[in-house]
Amino acid sequence: MWKSLFKLLVTSVVWTRYRSVILISLFLLIFIFMVTLIHTDYMHYVERAGQKDYIGVSFLVKWGLIIGSVIAYGLYLKWLLRVKPSKPSKHNQEEKREGQENDPFAQLRDKKKLRSQAEIVMDKE
Repeated sequence: MWKSLFKLLVTSVVWTRYRSVILISLFLLIFIFMVTLIHTDYMHYVERAGQKDYIGVSFLVKWGLIIGSVIAYGLYLKWLLRVKPSKPSKHNQEEKREGQENDPFAQLRDKKKLRSQAEIVMDKE
């Protein structure tokens, strides 16, 4: 029971994290399979028809499509897995505040509660 639960957990973590990579890789494999299948079918047709004029062109098209799709796949993965800028944490913001000596709003940041002019007037009455 624990073994199957662990497998399910690992699978779900991998799927949620790398879903787009898995799907685009599957699409690439299907595309390459289809190009190879169509080329093989074309080669059988050429063999039966006896027309061997465009065999070289068919190989160029086949390998051009395969190499082009692999390059596009690599570029897409590079774009997809690029390092995204992270949001600054509170610790980093505090360090930035300490580095700003001429900050005109420093006194306001340190207050726990900010009061408006209307609240000040109402408190006086």
